[in-house]
Amino acid sequence: MFKKYCLIILSASISACVEPFTPEVSNYENLLVVEAFLSDDARNQEIILSRSYPIDTTRVHYETGAGVWLEYASGNQIVFRETKPGHFTPGAGFRPETGTSYTLVIATANGNLYKSDPVTMKKTPPVTGVYFERETITSNKTGGLDEGFQVYLDSETESNEPGYFKYEWEEIWEFSTPFYSFLDYNYDGNYAFLREENISRCWQGSFSTDLNLATTENITSGIIERQPIRFLSFRESILRVKYSILVKQFSLSEDGYRFWRNLKESNESTGSLYDAQPFQVTGNIKNVNNPSEPVLGYFDMATVSSKRIFIKRLADLPLDIKIPTLYPNCRIGADTVISYWELEKFLNIGYLISTYSTPPGSGFVMVVRSCIDCRLKGSNVKPEFWD
Repeated sequence: MFKKYCLIILSASISACVEPFTPEVSNYENLLVVEAFLSDDARNQEIILSRSYPIDTTRVHYETGAGVWLEYASGNQIVFRETKPGHFTPGAGFRPETGTSYTLVIATANGNLYKSDPVTMKKTPPVTGVYFERETITSNKTGGLDEGFQVYLDSETESNEPGYFKYEWEEIWEFSTPFYSFLDYNYDGNYAFLREENISRCWQGSFSTDLNLATTENITSGIIERQPIRFLSFRESILRVKYSILVKQFSLSEDGYRFWRNLKESNESTGSLYDAQPFQVTGNIKNVNNPSEPVLGYFDMATVSSKRIFIKRLADLPLDIKIPTLYPNCRIGADTVISYWELEKFLNIGYLISTYSTPPGSGFVMVVRSCIDCRLKGSNVKPEFWD
């Protein structure tokens, strides 16, 4: 997510123009990009280092071979290991402590040393509610009206001081294929047998990529109410069976909030290369020997507060709503009945056995794999929290 915003910042070097043109992108700054928001959530304990790259390329240039560690105010250190190119994680059991001050230190392979300002691990107030309401909005994609469920969040701060927050979400939904495979095939023994593994019921998932921020600066009650989190269109297939979203809230420092807000506004103001130049977005990480060198990124830490909700089609969706299928090209009747002697031939060209058809017209019922094997689109491993 962060790299997308960094690319837009780099595009600011191109001045506004009336006549459309395709610019030659040859001069750009090879800046260090740091993604470093840490929490007590195991999924938010990774630091990612990369280098900025021209906006006409898509390959991420990860910064490899660096030394990365956190320094306590007491002088102790937590070393992060490079688990894959540019990705650094702490050892098992690392759990940052609320109220403790940490400094991020990065020693790159080319000899540069970077340090952040000291950051105190903040406690995030609890999420008091996550819920959804039926709404109609103007679609950003088509410009027309789009009906669906808007997911909202409520939260209440535990202090009279202004609160600053950012939000993330993880979603997962259940889906099924239009055909079920009851039989499998043993090539060695040349026989069909009852399938033990269900390959017709699966789950897909996704997570947020946009910046979602809020503050109670101008709210005397200190309560966040109806914070928009995610719009779920009835035109999407994710609500067809059962859907779940886990919403996460993180506290930010005031400076951290300003950084992410400025970055978001910079992104929104640069709809094309010909818009006005955005302002400079600076973080809290600096090159020790060259403080004037820009570094793209902000180091911050906070506990996570989260809440999960489910949306069930039969219980929660209005009866007048028809949710599209994930398999629009798999029509009922697309199955084929074959004889035993044709079985292996059909298996080799991408069919799977559905079941066995009894007389008249007895034989194996075959269905093309893309319409019967949900593992091609997701995982058939049921999530532990799924009820």
